[in-house]
Amino acid sequence: MRRAIASILLMSFPSSACTSWRLEQPAPQSASKLRVTLADGRRLELHNAQLIGDSVVGLELPTTQRKLASAVPVRRAFAVAELNRIERRKFDGVRTFFAVVGAGAVAALIVLWRALVALKNS
Repeated sequence: MRRAIASILLMSFPSSACTSWRLEQPAPQSASKLRVTLADGRRLELHNAQLIGDSVVGLELPTTQRKLASAVPVRRAFAVAELNRIERRKFDGVRTFFAVVGAGAVAALIVLWRALVALKNS
């Protein structure tokens, strides 16, 4: 039973619940991941991004292959002037709080449900 509860909690607690995209002004010198919004509205995620001169340079994983280990990254470079937004993932305390409270509530409901089922069967 404990293993099942732990599995459910782990599945309901994604790491993205603790972070959010935050606007970066000016562009950071380097970042493991940036999300840039181009002038035409397209959004791209750049990995291992760096500010080189007046350009943001990074590696983009093709959208169809983002989750595949065999994805071949493509080097992309954009002048900072061409970008509407530059965002970086940062820790978000509020989202983390609600994720922890939500996970706790799910665990409590599971325990309560199991107790009610045990009472009904006895």
